[in-house]
Amino acid sequence: MSIAIQLSNLGTTEDGEFTLVPTDLMDTIQSLLSKPKSRKTKVKKDPSKPKKPLNAYMRWLGDNRNAIKESLGGEDVKPKQVLVEAGNQWKLLDEDAKKPFVEAYEAEKLIYAEKMLAYSPPSSPIEDYDTGETPDAPEAWNGPFVWTFLTKCVKGEDGKALKFQDFDEAVSRANETSECGGITKTTTGYSLRHGTKTKSNAEGSRSGMASWLKPSTISITKKDSSKMLDGKTMKPVEKKVKKTKAFKKKEPEPEPEPEPEPEEESDDEELDVEEVDINGKKYYKDANGIVYDPESGDEVGAFVDGEYVAN
Repeated sequence: MSIAIQLSNLGTTEDGEFTLVPTDLMDTIQSLLSKPKSRKTKVKKDPSKPKKPLNAYMRWLGDNRNAIKESLGGEDVKPKQVLVEAGNQWKLLDEDAKKPFVEAYEAEKLIYAEKMLAYSPPSSPIEDYDTGETPDAPEAWNGPFVWTFLTKCVKGEDGKALKFQDFDEAVSRANETSECGGITKTTTGYSLRHGTKTKSNAEGSRSGMASWLKPSTISITKKDSSKMLDGKTMKPVEKKVKKTKAFKKKEPEPEPEPEPEPEEESDDEELDVEEVDINGKKYYKDANGIVYDPESGDEVGAFVDGEYVAN
């Protein structure tokens, strides 16, 4: 029902004025304007569903990506540069050079079609990571400190950042990892971090929604102390200093404002690569549909026949 209709139902005087006092009227309008926030539940794909085969270009790129990266300068090369160069080289290949990759794709496409005929999707969606959840701190831990982040991701033996979609699992791994200072929640999971000092993030940020600090590592900024979820703040302990005649109080230096954790890098260069949003995270996609992680440069999937397929 519209606001106008709701207001027309209120009591009025002979002059057409509302009988409600101004505060009551404003409360009524406010209640009509407020909308309950609904939590969106992410749904992940059925892991038993057959994967679409990689197209010819992706197969070729898998065999040649490292060589292209080395030819451009090695580890310091940005993923976009590799993708642009790969796209250019693919366009210059003749049909004979592309043929083995095309034939492999066509063969697997027939197998995929057969598997899809026998596939039955689940009757109900599979719930995935809940971005709206902010768990309480485990025993002896500190937090959660909302809209904060910890710096520098902890990486595993494979060189990839340690991230979990289950909070308890993240805590367990953090307790076993000596170089880990705490956990930061993002839209894609609970990320183990080296940092031991929380830094403020803008409310609504996707890269630093909340942080938890391991025992004996708590260190939060004055600005962050007001953001603890339970509303409590941490007050610094005042040290009593015995003054002497020569004692002169030193003015404290102003604490610099922490920089917000950067979102994904942006590049205004006109390249044959575009940014795409997949499950709330930005990735790079080249003209042939291959998708790359912007942080590690690793190939994570591709768009095949208009549908994203993870590796």
